[in-house]
Amino acid sequence: MNESRVSPRGLYNWGNDFIQSALIVCPMPNSQREEMILNISIPAYYLLGHGLELLLKSYLLSKGESIKTLRNKYGHDLDKLFDESIKKDIQSYFLITNDEITLLKLLNFSYSIKELEYFKSGTKKLPKYSSLCEFSLKFAKNIEKYINEYH
Repeated sequence: MNESRVSPRGLYNWGNDFIQSALIVCPMPNSQREEMILNISIPAYYLLGHGLELLLKSYLLSKGESIKTLRNKYGHDLDKLFDESIKKDIQSYFLITNDEITLLKLLNFSYSIKELEYFKSGTKKLPKYSSLCEFSLKFAKNIEKYINEYH
């Protein structure tokens, strides 16, 4: 991959597109009742996870990390990406609550080991879909504001 052709804005755009795609595949429930009868959509969870991964990488790229480092050191591990974003002061640009951190960590259990891409029998522990959607939309909005302001 030609690193000079990858920008924080480009990664943001892709990340946001993945999140918007998740909401097309499986719209966010409007009520608690709707959430209870919602059929879990693994592709929608994957799309949200990949969107969040790209948004985190967008932020880290804007803070000087190379594409090679993002790929090799952090890979698809949302925890590692988020922890590095914390070290690079993401919380000074917008608040991320403990509940939102818990959502991200819970998603990462299945996302980082590719259980959302390849079938594996058994149960998966996933965050509440509506909460993950709300966090993903908030995160995308805040990353966009950050990029517009600083890049």
